[in-house]
Amino acid sequence: MLCKKTLSIYYSTQYIGGTPVMFGDFIEYLLKNQKRIVLLGKRNNDFLGEKYSGREGVSFFEVPDNYADPLLSRSFIRKSRRLAGLIEREFGQISVITNPFHNTQKCISMFGKNTSLFVAFLHEEEWPLTLINKREKVTTLGSRPEKSRLWYYQRELLSSLSQSKAAWFMNEVTRKYHEYYYDISLSDSYVIPIPFYTEKYKREANMASRQNRDEISIIWLGRFDFFKNPTILRTYQHLLSITENRKTRIKYGLIGYAFDEKFERQIRNELKSTERLKIQLHGRVDPKDINKIVKDYDVGIGMGISTYHLAMNCIPVIVADAADIQSIASIKGCWLHEAPLGFVGGGVYADECGFAIPNRKSIGHLLEEIQDSPEKKRTYGMEAKKYVENNLSISKTMPELVDAWSSSRFSFEHVNIFDIPFRKKISLIAKGVLKRTIGTENIAKIKTFCHLKTEA
Repeated sequence: MLCKKTLSIYYSTQYIGGTPVMFGDFIEYLLKNQKRIVLLGKRNNDFLGEKYSGREGVSFFEVPDNYADPLLSRSFIRKSRRLAGLIEREFGQISVITNPFHNTQKCISMFGKNTSLFVAFLHEEEWPLTLINKREKVTTLGSRPEKSRLWYYQRELLSSLSQSKAAWFMNEVTRKYHEYYYDISLSDSYVIPIPFYTEKYKREANMASRQNRDEISIIWLGRFDFFKNPTILRTYQHLLSITENRKTRIKYGLIGYAFDEKFERQIRNELKSTERLKIQLHGRVDPKDINKIVKDYDVGIGMGISTYHLAMNCIPVIVADAADIQSIASIKGCWLHEAPLGFVGGGVYADECGFAIPNRKSIGHLLEEIQDSPEKKRTYGMEAKKYVENNLSISKTMPELVDAWSSSRFSFEHVNIFDIPFRKKISLIAKGVLKRTIGTENIAKIKTFCHLKTEA
């Protein structure tokens, strides 16, 4: 379906990850199909802004700074509304896709009746994570929500988005977990798998298949983070068990990096080579060189879009569960080619909300299956590549997503941003002033000094 609205993306980050790469793929697809795109973000120190702000066919607009996140300052609201008015006058009807929750709030504060909103939910805890105190815990797993003012606000907004066909969930687990957490039905929402640019993989895939039952090599592809490290460590536990019980020689390679160095440090400290298990940390690798490394491994393991990249190398791929360290014993996996459509590793979240994922097994069991039947390295590798090409290619999934994106009926006219309590506002304003005057790095130094003085 050809969309009449001008499509817009509001997403800003300096980091290279699955979401900004996905939005970049959206831009490439739209440009290829001669669609104009309005991109909102930052021009500098921003992945999408730096890559596309000067690109022909992309109209780029820089969103004003908001120093007191998540509070939307009066200055931000005034400047951003002026910007939105300019965009609406130039482009007419617009449909903005955004992610995560704080960007949704910014869009609500900016735009008027000529703009519709389309919200992407790309993590099982996309909105629930905004409700917890990060100093006390890092996940909502294992706990029911405190029904705060924000919880009720999000619940009502979710309902409005769903009824207006303005909510897109990347898979059924993500939708089910939000339904479970907010005690709500979101049946009118879209569930569409994340489109993947299979067309980028022009070369011949690796079709080699080793038949040696006494050796196996596994490659992890993905970031090091609080919800990924437990999976890496759980896999390591299984590998140690296989080397001890089966006398197998294993190479465990890891391609990845961390936004926060403590997560990379954790991996380096806890993963140790043994006589039969070799750990190889490849670190951060240029995307164009990843395939050169992956082709030398027997099995790939990861979560999210990383599993699709692995599959395009024609190796068997395990979709592993994401979870926090307290849930490490619950982490399992399934073969990508046997996974439900769009499933990217939310098995522990599915368990939490009573949603069954078929073919999910112990990661150790899956690896032993390959070891016992080496011929499956080839057949499962071919099946993984076929699964991605047949179900997830951007040429197959993107037309449906563009249709949904441009058809959103969610209007900004009758919804307000969340009103933060007065005392919290004062705290956020003070932090914003400090950030603007002395900088984030100096604030961190002051915090460290105060902490040391308290201990003394």
